[in-house]
Amino acid sequence: MIVSPLVEEEMYQLKADFKFIANGLTFIIPAGFVFDGASIPKIFWTITTSPFNPKVMRAACIHDFLYRTHAIPRKQADKLFMQILIEDGMAEESAEVLYSAVRVGGHTAYKTGRNKPLKGTWT
Repeated sequence: MIVSPLVEEEMYQLKADFKFIANGLTFIIPAGFVFDGASIPKIFWTITTSPFNPKVMRAACIHDFLYRTHAIPRKQADKLFMQILIEDGMAEESAEVLYSAVRVGGHTAYKTGRNKPLKGTWT
């Protein structure tokens, strides 16, 4: 996954299509997709990680894409987020804290995600 920071917007942009497989589906997140990284409040950085840590970028990108497309139910998207964090080297306890955070605070982002234009494919 290749990303470029958009400093003024505090966002990241995919520089090439990014393919991943989850829950038996193949997804392609298109080049140009913009996401905000992991939305980790600063107070939690000491017990989890900084949102700028490369260990969270893949999980954050996929999670944001799934919230925007509703390609899988929210709870599955959140579980996948935690799974990818662990796969990418985050301690399980820290990943569980972030999972809990998206379960508690992600409802509005999921609900409004569909209202944002997006191109991409999944089969």
